[in-house]
Amino acid sequence: MSRIEIYLVIITTVLVLTQIIRVIQNTIQLFKTEKEIKKNISWLKDNYVKEKDFDVQRDVFYMEYHKLIKEGFGDYRVKASHPKFNSVNEMSMEDDLK
Repeated sequence: MSRIEIYLVIITTVLVLTQIIRVIQNTIQLFKTEKEIKKNISWLKDNYVKEKDFDVQRDVFYMEYHKLIKEGFGDYRVKASHPKFNSVNEMSMEDDLK
């Protein structure tokens, strides 16, 4: 083997080892990150957010929107498209709580 071939073998070995070390470091970092994420969002398992929660939030938004329109705030050209709220049948918050 010539000196150039020995040099190339050494450099190639060093590069491969460097890449292996980087893969190991990235794997360790991903495991740590996954553990931290699971720790931070564990409350979601206990307080499961249901589709009904989103529906209630959407309904409250439209009630507030129509209240602001009725009081003269907002643009009358913008119409909210929600099945529970229109100009004929407007739902009050008391009705929603029943």
